[in-house]
Amino acid sequence: MNKKKTSKTLYQIMTAALTVPMMLSSLSSCKNGGDPTVNTPTMNENAIDLSGFSIVRADVFSTEAAEMVIKVKSTIKEKTGADLPVKLDVDTTGTEKEIIIGNTNREASMASLKKLKEKTNKDAYIIEITDSNIVIVGTSEAATMRAMKVFLYDYVNISCEKNLLNIENGKVVAALYDPDKISVLSNGAELEIKVSPTTLLEANGAVKKFGQIMDIQMVHYPSIIELKYQQNPEDNGKLIVHFALGDTMKPSTHSCFMESNDGGKTWSLLARPEAQQSKELTPGSMSHLYELPEQIGEFPAGTLVYSSNSIDYSIRSEIWVWYSTDCGKTWNQTAKIANGGCVKPVPGWHEQSGVWEPFTYYDNGYLYCFYSDDSDLLHDQKIVYKRSSDGINWSEQVDVCTFDDPEARPGMFVMTKLDNGEYFMVYEYVKNPYKKDASIVYYKKTSDISNWNHTDPGTRITTPGGLGLEAAPSCVWTPTGSECGAIIVSSRTTMKDLFVSFDYGKTWSTFPNPLPWTPITGGKPGYSSSFVLGSDNRTVYYVSTTDIPGQNSCRIEFTSFVIY
Repeated sequence: MNKKKTSKTLYQIMTAALTVPMMLSSLSSCKNGGDPTVNTPTMNENAIDLSGFSIVRADVFSTEAAEMVIKVKSTIKEKTGADLPVKLDVDTTGTEKEIIIGNTNREASMASLKKLKEKTNKDAYIIEITDSNIVIVGTSEAATMRAMKVFLYDYVNISCEKNLLNIENGKVVAALYDPDKISVLSNGAELEIKVSPTTLLEANGAVKKFGQIMDIQMVHYPSIIELKYQQNPEDNGKLIVHFALGDTMKPSTHSCFMESNDGGKTWSLLARPEAQQSKELTPGSMSHLYELPEQIGEFPAGTLVYSSNSIDYSIRSEIWVWYSTDCGKTWNQTAKIANGGCVKPVPGWHEQSGVWEPFTYYDNGYLYCFYSDDSDLLHDQKIVYKRSSDGINWSEQVDVCTFDDPEARPGMFVMTKLDNGEYFMVYEYVKNPYKKDASIVYYKKTSDISNWNHTDPGTRITTPGGLGLEAAPSCVWTPTGSECGAIIVSSRTTMKDLFVSFDYGKTWSTFPNPLPWTPITGGKPGYSSSFVLGSDNRTVYYVSTTDIPGQNSCRIEFTSFVIY
């Protein structure tokens, strides 16, 4: 965060809906192994030396709030080595070098509360930091509890040097505390919605949109990124979403890119690139959007990568990669990664011989493209990958999932990386041992992205009560929620709930889906969702296909959330 942002006044913060982007890393973020896709915080030059500080809390606190104060103390000791005494405000007079928690008798906390109440009559909290005092207080005990959690995540947990508190987030943080936007998870962590569900585009027929006449019959397969590696710093933080768009006014164009410059509150059209190769095929379906964290070949860090199916279900299927070096405004369809058949048998191909559902990821000098492959006569379907060191020339395919049962169909690969160095993939497994006629969601893990032990069938994702997932999975790992962070998984069956694991996939529970939907017959709600972890290492951006209430059609919806 630059100096201009950290010097914002309280008034500016509070008038911006009392919400400020805040820096976060988990307890394990200092050991991410140099992964370029994970941001490692650096100590701010204005870090506070906690030597000689004490923690002072309000005398009137519930047991839960008092225990949270002890957690603040223990986490500070763990992260910085500073062992700070805890005192009640009634037992001591105000001194310099105090972390003041709650509505105490200290002038500093009373002044902070006054600022809050001057700006809003709603429940809110504030964190104010000076060289001699740190004030953590809310207009209610619940808000103060949230302020303590924010303080731990956004300051203490990213402090890795002796006695020094990292204040990269700035010296003032203020936000509303809205219980209606909070869900309590199975381990006691809290999920808070940051941006309420927002519609990007609806499939509602003929409309004038973006200055043009569009007849939108279908939207699905969204994919989302946050720009993090752009050479122009002002471009970083933008959100870009791609999805398939069925527009009868321009039937050859089925790709739509939209962008947001305000964290997802509002969206505008960015691009609708035309197909440049294989013009008899329909581009844009089953696509994945990605941003290069490092240069490969002639493509610099920050280049956007769009891997996409080009298909005609009665002719053939192809997977192409497109690149953009101007933040998604223009695209070049550069290289064909894979070539396959179709759904119906045609000369030269057997039935179900297509290539589908690409997913790109950069790792250790290579750009990987994972995809589903029906073209192997020995397997009804399998998951494979190819990789490239220059973005143009691609290797021979390598198997990721190939099972002994020739009728087994693993597919729809999506992956996230965990802070323990493992790669976690989800996929749907048709003809599985659990329920052969369903697309049951499984997961696999590996410490080597190039080697997945392809004959290992993985593990079914299920809660202790036996609840599982089917079809079109997606996943993301966030460092918040527990010492192992949280793995979040969606599927086509997560209409009302998403799945979460706080132990790297060993056990699973559910929480309310921030973008719920209702099954309909004329669209594809829940097919497929997409997540991305923000550059603050805390905010999860989430986009999905949901139904339009009262209509037999779908829309693309967005939200964002944080787990504390």
